[in-house]
Amino acid sequence: MKYKAALWLALLSLSAQARTWTSADGAKTFEGEYKSFDQETREVTVLKKYKKLKFKMDMLSEADRDWVNAKVEEAAAAEAAASAPTVEEQIASQVVGSTLNDKTLVRLEGKSFKKAQMEKVPEYYLLYFTASW
Repeated sequence: MKYKAALWLALLSLSAQARTWTSADGAKTFEGEYKSFDQETREVTVLKKYKKLKFKMDMLSEADRDWVNAKVEEAAAAEAAASAPTVEEQIASQVVGSTLNDKTLVRLEGKSFKKAQMEKVPEYYLLYFTASW
């Protein structure tokens, strides 16, 4: 849930950035807020005084194209981070004890050890290692 909130904040910050846009030939400029970029149509949407403007990416100056590409990469990174599972989710999704066998996993019952099998992800681990060489 916290990752979704972070994604929305990142997306809101992307859309609230007014800047000066310049045409590819450098002859025209205007102030507007970046709204979105459509990968398929290669169109940029900019809000200028509450009016949405759409234009092809190749109509922008090289600096503006670089800026839009950076914003698209930032949004993709934020989305990837938001959808990445947490460490707890990664552990829970694994088959519990898949690499352990019944000869190596034991539990203490009273004063003796009994063979054990994992049924859920434990809160704590105890590793006992010994060597005699």
